[in-house]
Amino acid sequence: MNSKTIKRLLTYCRPYRVILGLIFILSFISVCLTLITPILFGHEGQAIDLLIGIGLVDFSRLFWQLLVIVGVVLAGALVQWILGQLTNKITYNITNDLRDRVFEKIHLLPLKYIDSTPHGDIIGRVINDIDLIAAGLLQSFTSLFTGVATIVGTIIIMC
Repeated sequence: MNSKTIKRLLTYCRPYRVILGLIFILSFISVCLTLITPILFGHEGQAIDLLIGIGLVDFSRLFWQLLVIVGVVLAGALVQWILGQLTNKITYNITNDLRDRVFEKIHLLPLKYIDSTPHGDIIGRVINDIDLIAAGLLQSFTSLFTGVATIVGTIIIMC
């Protein structure tokens, strides 16, 4: 795709800016929860340090630390699920808007063009193209936001 096509496609995203913002925030939260989990296992005073040696295991603190880890993992799973729902919703809405716009354009086509084109060819192209756009949007929203948040979060944790 060229930049002109991407800009035109982004105009269909404009009415859903709030949902896109929420997707970005949830992606960041999801990445943070994912990156915190290994820290809870291995950072100073965390779960691994509670397993000092034979007879020196602090089971009560270890139990609470493991509960925190399970809570973080479950919260991450919940955020991922909500993220998937929002991504599906926005993809559905954008492709629905695209379909409506394309069918409006089809109604404006001259009858000569419609008669000269094989039956079903126009609709087949529309359906296939919009399905490809939908698949790309579904994958790109999650990957783009999560990827950026992962890079930023990893750099912050490493520093």
